[in-house]
Amino acid sequence: MRILDFYSFQMISKSLNYASNPIDVPMLKEECRNLKTRNFPVEYYTKKEINRKFSFPKAGALVPDNDAEINPYKHVHLLIEKAVSKGVRVYAKTKINGKILIENQTQLFTEPGHTVHAQTLLFATGYEAQEEVKDKNAVILSSYAIATNQIADQAKWHDNMMIWETARPYMQEKLLTIELSLVALMNRPVIWRKGIQ
Repeated sequence: MRILDFYSFQMISKSLNYASNPIDVPMLKEECRNLKTRNFPVEYYTKKEINRKFSFPKAGALVPDNDAEINPYKHVHLLIEKAVSKGVRVYAKTKINGKILIENQTQLFTEPGHTVHAQTLLFATGYEAQEEVKDKNAVILSSYAIATNQIADQAKWHDNMMIWETARPYMQEKLLTIELSLVALMNRPVIWRKGIQ
């Protein structure tokens, strides 16, 4: 299986998971200790280290090494290719306009009028799964991405790390260097659980 195909999966050096709030610092320190006891490559950056390496002040951050980046489109196609080789039937570009979801007796009704019977149904819709499988404690709020023009001074973006935070919902930033240098800011405040912060 070519799951680790270069075009779907790439290693990135490090990421910075910073404390959105100073009260998150003990949690990050504990996670760092736990990862180290299991021999994961990880560091903890203090406020001083963050100020020296980045253009923003934060109270502390977890810095895991050997993180991975994935091209979801190509990766999913490789997974589908493997599933087909194992006998799974795949119906591409098939619009479903109705369904009956009963345990072990799923029926899907296609736009041309065919019926697909299945014992198991996978919804590969990401956060949009809330439209299919309701969670009474979750509400879809929003999700967006922003890209900027090339940044002239990248000196304060240490090691081209992916940057994200402990808050939920969270902000995630990545400096892209494919053809154009730009910053992609991805906010994924999509699932909010009532009563859980």
